[in-house]
Amino acid sequence: MKPYFFAFIFSCVALFSITLTYGQSPEISVSPAPTLRGGLAVGTTFTLKIRDLTIVKVDSKGRKKNTTMPKGIPRFKKGQTVKFTIGANEELQGPGFSFPLVKSYRERGVAANDYEIKSNKPVPNGAIIYLDSNGKVTEAGFGFIKWNFRNSSAVAIIVAYQAK
Repeated sequence: MKPYFFAFIFSCVALFSITLTYGQSPEISVSPAPTLRGGLAVGTTFTLKIRDLTIVKVDSKGRKKNTTMPKGIPRFKKGQTVKFTIGANEELQGPGFSFPLVKSYRERGVAANDYEIKSNKPVPNGAIIYLDSNGKVTEAGFGFIKWNFRNSSAVAIIVAYQAK
């Protein structure tokens, strides 16, 4: 019985040391999160200040007029700081919204990511963020559109934010 007991203890110690050497837990590991196709790692957070807000009502003939903020659209005030997060599927998340990443590209030396909710409507809700050469978000534009279809004519209320 004693030889089996010592063999058991020896096996446990060997297994424990192998686990410590090769099977480090994620809490101990300090490797950074992978950067994905949008250039920002999952879990990245950043804050931007709302610089401009436009709320316009556009009818089917293209006539525009200023209007009030419709219900159901996230409200931010000029000068307000808004926190954004890159979600598990590279979606842009903010207070009251989440936009999936559609594409990432470079334009005139500036990196940009487009986010939008797929829709059968003419213009979807979405955002674009710009990154500097170090991968830091410098500014964003995001918008929401509320559609109203009556008697074969469409009216859209467009809420557009610019943040830096």
